[in-house]
Amino acid sequence: GIDTEPNRAAVINDAELWVQLVEQAFTLFFFTEWLMRLIAFRDKLAGFKDTWFALDTFLVAMMIFDNWLLASLLVFIRGGASVSSVIGNSAWLRLLRMLRMLRMARMARLVTAMPELMVMIRAMWTAFR
Repeated sequence: GIDTEPNRAAVINDAELWVQLVEQAFTLFFFTEWLMRLIAFRDKLAGFKDTWFALDTFLVAMMIFDNWLLASLLVFIRGGASVSSVIGNSAWLRLLRMLRMLRMARMARLVTAMPELMVMIRAMWTAFR
């Protein structure tokens, strides 16, 4: 994948510009999707009883923490120090990023359960070309 091969940076602030832009685009896209789903619930608190929505909430919260909050915090506290001296071992951050793969697994399950969806996706892809 994109995040595990060319991106060798411990935090998003140290990655190449194109990696940062892709990360920000994914975070914004998934946050917007989550927000639209939240708005769609009549009873907002009842929405959190849906296990898939609760999982998506957790994953989006981790993306926001990783890409927006932690990145902003590091800009303010780093001041020329190396990343490893500020946050220590960042292996746990990479583990949290891997949780986003759960979203892809969910989409794969949806596509296999609804073959018509795959036909529609292919048709849209052909139309965009």
